Amino acid sequence: ANKVLTVINAGLLALRSSLNTTSTDGTTQSTPSTGSLTIFADILDNGGNISANEITLNIDDTLNNKENAQISADSQVVIVQTNSATSNNLVVSNKGLLHSNNVLNISADILNNKKNIVANKITLNVDSKLINQAGANILADKQLTIKQTANVVANKVLTVINAGLLALRSSLNTTSTDGTTQSTPSTGSLTIFADILDNGGNISANEITLNIDDTLNNKENAQISADSQVTIVQTNSATSNNLVVSNKGLLHSNNVLNISADILNNKKNIVANKITLNVDSKLINQAGANILADKQLTIKQTANVVANKVLTVINAG
Repeated sequence: ANKVLTVINAGLLALRSSLNTTSTDGTTQSTPSTGSLTIFADILDNGGNISANEITLNIDDTLNNKENAQISADSQVVIVQTNSATSNNLVVSNKGLLHSNNVLNISADILNNKKNIVANKITLNVDSKLINQAGANILADKQLTIKQTANVVANKVLTVINAGLLALRSSLNTTSTDGTTQSTPSTGSLTIFADILDNGGNISANEITLNIDDTLNNKENAQISADSQVTIVQTNSATSNNLVVSNKGLLHSNNVLNISADILNNKKNIVANKITLNVDSKLINQAGANILADKQLTIKQTANVVANKVLTVINAG
């Protein structure tokens, strides 16, 4: 019962069909992969390459994907504790590449990303803390969801700290062959459910929905930007509106931007085609700050505001 299995990979763990093959003319061609790779361990320390069509890593304590290491699948990567685990204590640290051509799911207590997490659809079920470090990227093609696990302990608080890039790849500018930067139409959605979101980097997608129960802090030079819609609101499970939104960077949408909060303190720029600010207690637009709409700007209390709450709007910008 007290034995701990540690798996240390500094080489190649792979299904052979998942590897690139070199043809007779010297070019490298990718072949469709088949088969699954499954690991049950307490600790996985990967400094090499883990590759298969489907990868399932059942890790009870720590997964450390080291610098330049890769965990990559064609179909699916699943990182989760074993069914026998009584509580979610898994810590995932990524300094290399976690990648899937289709689905990538991580269920952990703490996720610390220092490099690249890339897939078509990404779901990050994190119970306590998700940190996306400066220079790190979490990039999805169609869908990126961050939330706590279904059976999270009741008193656990999820804090999401982004100092890098959280994005749908289609929302990013692309540089053409003549050196000019051209924007491509974006698709896909980015959704976060958390108690606290501290953004010092860039959050970008076609549609962004931030379900934050306590505090959203968009720091200096940080951006939350969407082509279609940005929605900032408490979760449906919240019993009262206590959300505090502080913006020192840019909150932006090419179309619709909706914020529902108890307090909104804007120190920089909120910009969209249509803006609706549902604020229950206080809206402060600081000196030098801007709230700019192209077609419509509405400020009001939320529909279910507590009866005795008074809304004060202070504009110095």
